[in-house]
Amino acid sequence: MKTPEDEYLQDTAQIIDTLEQHHPQRSVTPTTPKQKLVSYLFETWDDEWLVIPAMHYRWNKDNFPFIYEEFGKVIAPNMPGFIRAFIGKKIGAKFKGFVPMLGIADKSIPAIEDWYENHVLPLLDKHFAEHDYLLGSKPSLGDFGLMGPLYAHLYVTLLTVP
Repeated sequence: MKTPEDEYLQDTAQIIDTLEQHHPQRSVTPTTPKQKLVSYLFETWDDEWLVIPAMHYRWNKDNFPFIYEEFGKVIAPNMPGFIRAFIGKKIGAKFKGFVPMLGIADKSIPAIEDWYENHVLPLLDKHFAEHDYLLGSKPSLGDFGLMGPLYAHLYVTLLTVP
């Protein structure tokens, strides 16, 4: 996000903090201490734990062609396809290097997939069948924190990969 002061913000929490400073009447920070704590816990869970299945599914070898192409499109949108592919692979290789640091390896993949597919998704599905947001009727930091791993990494990647 580009601010009126020509600053660029990328982190969701930083964007929300900045927006709330300028628009306090539309806060997404809960007012009660318990809900505020739960909101921060969800945000931390999103950032620290959901990133593991997100990175696993995104950097699964079957997804490499799609991911490299997407990186190339973002980095060099006006370049010819072969240059975008080269740049996409080069940049993508750096991100792919983070996968082992998250504990994602052949040995851990079955547990990651089981946890995500048989525990996380069913619980979220059940909750959102009854509630619009994590904490009820209004979005919180935790809801925005879900967007990175669930939408950008999992939904977009899995939707577009054959």
